[in-house]
Amino acid sequence: MKTIYCAVTIVLLSMPVSAAERDLVAYWTFDDIRVERKEVRMVRGETYIPKEKFGYVREEVGGEQQDLNGKYYESVPGVKGRALLLDGYTTHVAPGEDQTAYVSGDFSVEVWIALGAYPKNWGPYEITDASMTKIMLNGLTDKTVEELVPLTKSWANPPELKVVGSGFENEGYDATDLAFHLTCKNGAKPLTMKIASGKESPVVDPAFVVNNWGYAGADLQVNGKTIELDKDFRVGHRERLDGTDLIVWFRFETTEPVTIKLTPVH
Repeated sequence: MKTIYCAVTIVLLSMPVSAAERDLVAYWTFDDIRVERKEVRMVRGETYIPKEKFGYVREEVGGEQQDLNGKYYESVPGVKGRALLLDGYTTHVAPGEDQTAYVSGDFSVEVWIALGAYPKNWGPYEITDASMTKIMLNGLTDKTVEELVPLTKSWANPPELKVVGSGFENEGYDATDLAFHLTCKNGAKPLTMKIASGKESPVVDPAFVVNNWGYAGADLQVNGKTIELDKDFRVGHRERLDGTDLIVWFRFETTEPVTIKLTPVH
């Protein structure tokens, strides 16, 4: 498995890891950030416009200077060495074409992040006598910020799910794994669910975990239409000491109420 290390106020923090470790494809410590301001002469006259800013950061695996693009970025002290202070929206490193060509198949990304501020409405996910847990949604994408809004809404404000009939208990939505959880009471049988999605609570690529379903597979129908098993519809199982769970994921997005049916396949 290839690994990309990115030591990413958001402040991206430098990481004490050798660039030769774990077959790395790319590794940024952000210890070596160079910012230049160049005066640009206007086409007419001798008047100068404000200095233009150019940023460069060293990538440790290839040893090359790569462009640092965006509206705001600065080199600041990190936990160890230096860190990159950015706007969390426009700032990004432009890797070389030779580097990205090696990224194929499974790969992992590790990054250290220190938020410049926490959202005032960022409530705790879990509180115990000795701890408080908060969670955030993160990952890799090729989508724009606007395109990610529906996914964020579906995670932060998931739609209500109701089970039609008996034999299953709705355990609710778990934001830690982005899935609706249910428990099968008396063995696998057809499961019908109605999800009240809307503009503020859309359904985006939903996942379902059905505890105690057993080893049976599942056929999927969405609003009465059968969905064929392929890369956009996945079925798996999870073994536990006291049972076997069904895990279903499929690519689908809507802001309209939807009916989903899972039928056991033995």
